[in-house]
Amino acid sequence: MATKQSNRERQDNEFEVIQSIFGQDVTDLREKGQGWKPLDLKLMLTPLMGSSGVTEAHVRTSLHITCTSKYPKTPPKLALEDSKGLSDVLIEDLLKELQKQAAELKGEVMVFELAETVRAFLHKHNKPPPGSFYDEMLMQKLKRDQERLNCQKMKEDQEQQALKDEVNRRKEMLKNESRMRKDTRRSISESSPTHHGTPTSSDVSESSWPHFRSYMYPNECTEHRKAEIIYFRGAGRQIQRGCCLGHSQKGCVAYSGIDLETGQLLYITEWNIKYSMIEAKGTEGKVNGSSAVDDVISSK
Repeated sequence: MATKQSNRERQDNEFEVIQSIFGQDVTDLREKGQGWKPLDLKLMLTPLMGSSGVTEAHVRTSLHITCTSKYPKTPPKLALEDSKGLSDVLIEDLLKELQKQAAELKGEVMVFELAETVRAFLHKHNKPPPGSFYDEMLMQKLKRDQERLNCQKMKEDQEQQALKDEVNRRKEMLKNESRMRKDTRRSISESSPTHHGTPTSSDVSESSWPHFRSYMYPNECTEHRKAEIIYFRGAGRQIQRGCCLGHSQKGCVAYSGIDLETGQLLYITEWNIKYSMIEAKGTEGKVNGSSAVDDVISSK
């Protein structure tokens, strides 16, 4: 059965452990040659290194621990000395935290646990000291330059997106115009009569019939090239008639058009109806043209 250690033995064993861990960072403040005395030591502590990418210590402090002969049954007296890179507020907060921990660990050896608490606190607040006024101005300038670059990049992205939207819009307009022209060619081809010896639109495609292509495209028409604005009084619309899309042998002419108010693309068909003078046949020979027309209309 193991014998119970005295407070003196526990303090001596703990000092050996602490000295083996911290080495030259441990300073024994007890006077030599005057017999045994309770622990009175100082630990020079720095932040925990190697974790979270920390490679340089900007803060440090020394933990002064003064024990009584009743330690560890009674908590030791704690003090923080020779601190660097820590404000007075941070030092006070750390000391309060250590005193609270020491009260909770009463009855157990606690020097190593207290030292680890200090090192963790230093790691949390391990920040480089503020630089000179010139360094501060340089940092502000770099920050403004970065913000300006970010704004410029955002503006360029917006302009590029607007350009893409405009390109897509124009592509859609061209697609609609192409579809309208196809519908126009199909309508005219369906209304055209079948010629002897010439294949119809149902027998052969437009691409395989050169005469059909030259017949349909507006650049083959030299008569109807001038644009004209047409006003439809009944509908209250103004339509700009564009170029000729094709002719039908039945007498109609197809045009492209656009509604000047709504911008709607239109397909316009124009029919020219010609009235001929009607000659009356009989023994009396020719009669007045207008009366002949009246006779024919009335007889119908």
